Amino acid sequence: MNFTKIFCLLGFFALTVSSAQAAFIFTEVKATSALYFDDWGHPYTETWDGVTRESNERSGVGRGKKPKAIASFAGAFDFRGPAGSDSFYLLAGGEAGINAERSYGPNGVGGPFWRGLRLYSLIGVWSSTSNGIDPIGDPFFVGTGGNFDVPSVSSAYLFLGFNDGNFDDNPNNSQYNVLVITPASGPTSSLSFVDGDFPTSVPEPASLSLLLAGFGLFRIRRPRRRL
Repeated sequence: MNFTKIFCLLGFFALTVSSAQAAFIFTEVKATSALYFDDWGHPYTETWDGVTRESNERSGVGRGKKPKAIASFAGAFDFRGPAGSDSFYLLAGGEAGINAERSYGPNGVGGPFWRGLRLYSLIGVWSSTSNGIDPIGDPFFVGTGGNFDVPSVSSAYLFLGFNDGNFDDNPNNSQYNVLVITPASGPTSSLSFVDGDFPTSVPEPASLSLLLAGFGLFRIRRPRRRL
């Protein structure tokens, strides 16, 4: 277990004591995590690269690695289960690389779109099962996060991935760090974001800010001294 995971584990217990009404889940989304790896009904079923944008747009099945449903210590997390709620808060940081030289934050590239969502961004899809994607609706942009609604179904599992079409050069040791806080009415009401950056302010309890800093989701900015 690396230092970051140890820090997160310690922070988790601190948060449990100070805010017992909220559940905290940590996960990593590798640069190789592909929502379209299996043919679960999406249109991107070609397994080869073509010379036109249309054929490249469709390449998907068998690319990258199969994603897993977000899981707590007890296993795959059902957002409609006993610990779930109608909505939740998600925070994402870190960088995922498309090769050894270029990497991007969870918001990806703001201009180009890939399969209707930001290129190289953090994306998600809801599923009615945890052992594979049985989609509930279409994939959606997650980015650095925010407040999300949970589908009104009996069971809802969240799969996250990196919005890319060619994963051959993506380093497996780069990833987005993700924190899920549920219910959304927990200690998150004052969180603020800067587009393309990490969260910039975190309310009490103080243990939350320490935890986010250790997980790479929050950067402590010290005031500059005047000369």
